[in-house]
Amino acid sequence: MILRERVFYAVTVGLMVLLAGVFVYLLCRALEMLMGAG
Repeated sequence: MILRERVFYAVTVGLMVLLAGVFVYLLCRALEMLMGAG
């Protein structure tokens, strides 16, 4: 039971970190495009 909870926690944290990374990457790309256009 504890192992399952630990795996679930690890997967949840991993997905959150992955989503945060993708969001930051897209935000940086958008800012770069805006700076290039301006």
